[in-house]
Formats: sequence, C-alpha cells, structure tokens
Amino acid sequence: MTIDVTWYDEDQTILHIQYHSQWTLEDFHQMLDQSHRMTDNGRSFVAIGDFSQSSMLPNSLLSTSRRIEQSTPPNRLMLILIQPNMLMQTLIRTVSKIYPKIFDNAQTVSTLDEAVAAAQKCLQDQKPQP
Repeated sequence: MTIDVTWYDEDQTILHIQYHSQWTLEDFHQMLDQSHRMTDNGRSFVAIGDFSQSSMLPNSLLSTSRRIEQSTPPNRLMLILIQPNMLMQTLIRTVSKIYPKIFDNAQTVSTLDEAVAAAQKCLQDQKPQP
C-alpha cells in the first residue's frame, strides 16, 4: 500500500497518514478502512494527512467524498494536512461546499513538526481544566 497509517504517539491520539508517490483509489479505501479500525475505540484523536511525499491524486477521488463524510468519526477533533498540492487544495474547497463535515476543523501546514504542534495544542485544549 502506498499510504501508511500509524499512530504518531504512544497515547494513540495523533494518527499519521503518510501518502507516498502515486497512490490509487483502492489504496485510499484501504487507508479509510484501516484508520477507522484504529480509531474505533471512541477516544479523541487528531488526524494528520501528510502529502509531503506525494504530488499526484488518483482519478475519481471526488467520488469518495460521500463515503468519507458518512464515515468521519465523531471523535476526530481536527484534520491537519501537510503540503497538499494545488489540485488537492482545489478539491478540498470544492468538497467543503458539498460535504462540510469532512474538512470541519481542518488546517493546512508545511511540515510534520508544525502538524504535530497543532495536534498537541488541539488535544491539550480538549483536556478538562482543573
């Protein structure tokens, strides 16, 4: 699979999804299935979609939007995208108008370090204050 899905941290609160070179629609569906299994415990998490190693998008990616919206877990606090190319940014703007839930609480950053810092801040802000 040309998309890796791993926990970034031991607490399993930051899901790192790394896209490599040219990935396919089948790879994307496998990633969705795997990430849903990993986050099915109900614990809050932040997802990082890392496009820094990929510049291509598969054909018909837009056709998956409905599935993504219907299966976006309620325990996902934020979606952080690293270096989405111009085509991906255009796709995001288009999909956001039709399926706003997909990119609700989403932001774009340039590096993994920035993404992790934003994720940690989001998770920290969710913790109850004494």
